[in-house]
Amino acid sequence: MDSRETKAGVCEPIQLTTNYFPIQAEADWTLYRYRVKFQPQEDNAEIRRCHLDRYREKIGSYLIDGGFLYAAKKLAQQDE
Repeated sequence: MDSRETKAGVCEPIQLTTNYFPIQAEADWTLYRYRVKFQPQEDNAEIRRCHLDRYREKIGSYLIDGGFLYAAKKLAQQDE
């Protein structure tokens, strides 16, 4: 790919890398999304993860992104 000129100047091509990976799952697989709120508020991601790891048997494998937890296991609903 050659460089090209635009209104902003000369654009040079760059090489990008992604963290793409395929997810293999059964046809009836569901990913559940839960909002997670810590009281008192905890800003340290490592401490939040340590708190959640105590419940790994109930949660199963999970991924946390900001205020959301994603898991393949449906959790029992609790009142706040």
